[in-house]
Amino acid sequence: MTVHHFVLSGLTSFVDEFSRGFTGISFDTATHGEVIAVSLLRSDGSGVKIRVRMHDLDGRVECGVLEFSEIKSEISKKTVAALSGDFGAGISVKRLEVDVDGITFESGIEVSGKDGVKFIIVSGAYPYTLAIDGLGLGLPFNPEYPLDEYRAIAV
Repeated sequence: MTVHHFVLSGLTSFVDEFSRGFTGISFDTATHGEVIAVSLLRSDGSGVKIRVRMHDLDGRVECGVLEFSEIKSEISKKTVAALSGDFGAGISVKRLEVDVDGITFESGIEVSGKDGVKFIIVSGAYPYTLAIDGLGLGLPFNPEYPLDEYRAIAV
């Protein structure tokens, strides 16, 4: 079976990066209001930026895969919200996979804090967008596929 894996841009290890934990989140939106990038940040300004890379399947059908890139220091005027749970070192992460036309896509993550609070980031219903759930940020949650179609795999 063909698998389209997460894309790591400038990261040596997905697991190592996430095991360090995060304290804040910021996001970029397009003019239509949908989220196109999420930054998970640490108190020193470092972190991980998440975007979507699209893969064409057939005709007008495409599926998104998450792309992770390193943030060395987030210098921005964007709003940074504190994460509402304990997402410091020791968090657990699950990879969310979806099968489309016999192809597996790594299209999301579920992050659980040490206190049981969790959030989900998946490829959005609109190309190059992300859907975020579980943080009480008031963002629209429009995943590319219904959540019950994803498999959660511990990483």
